[in-house]
Amino acid sequence: MRSYLQLCFSIISLVITMPLFASQAHPNGPKEEGFVERTIRIQGAKNHIDVTLAYPQFGDFVDHVKYGKHSVTEKNPTFLLLDFPYTGYFWQGVFGRVGLDLDVYKRKSREDPWTNWESLFQTILLVQREQNVKAQENTSNSEFRELWNEPFMSELNGVTCIQQNVTVWTRENEKRFFYFLLDEDNAVKIELQLVDNSDRPGLTKSDWRPRAESFANRLLSTVKVKRYDEAR
Repeated sequence: MRSYLQLCFSIISLVITMPLFASQAHPNGPKEEGFVERTIRIQGAKNHIDVTLAYPQFGDFVDHVKYGKHSVTEKNPTFLLLDFPYTGYFWQGVFGRVGLDLDVYKRKSREDPWTNWESLFQTILLVQREQNVKAQENTSNSEFRELWNEPFMSELNGVTCIQQNVTVWTRENEKRFFYFLLDEDNAVKIELQLVDNSDRPGLTKSDWRPRAESFANRLLSTVKVKRYDEAR
C-alpha cells in the first residue's frame, strides 16, 4: 500500500514539475494538408451565393447545412462553425484556436435596405462605432476589450467584399470579417478568428501561434464566393 502511494505521489510530482522543465511545447493542431472541398449555396428570395471552401476533417464543427444549401429564412443564421484547437498535454489545455464561421448577416428594420454596396457599408460602419462605444463603457468586461477598425472595400480571392478587422487586446486582426451582398435584407458574412490562450500564467511557451496564423491564411485562401442574380 505504501509503495502504491509513493508511486502515485511520484506521478503527481512529475506532472506538476514537468511544465517547468519542458522545452517549447508543440501542441496538436490541424495539418495544412488533407483539405476537403465543399460548396454551400446560400439561398435568398431571388438571388443566391455559392461559397466554396476547403478544410481538414479535424476539429470541432457545428454544421447546419442541409443537402448543400442554407436558406436565409433558416433559424440558425450562423450555419457553419469550424473550430480548430491547438491542444497540449491534459494539464495544459488549449493554447489557442482558429475559427471560421459562415453566417447570414440580416438587416435590422431600423436600417435602410441594402440596395447597393454603399448602403451595406454604412450599416457596418454604424455597427463598428457602436461596438467601440460599448468597449469604452465596459472596460472591465473582457468581452469588450476589442477595437473594431473601420470597414473598407476589399477583395477576398478576387471577389469584391467589405472587410472589417478587429484588434483583441494588442493583437491586430485577431478577427477578420468579410461581407458579401446578397439582397436588400441579407449579406453573407465570413468570420476568421484566432483565440489566443497562450498568455495564461504558468503556461509553457509554444509554437502554436505562427502555425495557427499560417493555417488561418491557408483556410482563407480556399474560399471562393460567387453571386447569382437569379435563383437556380
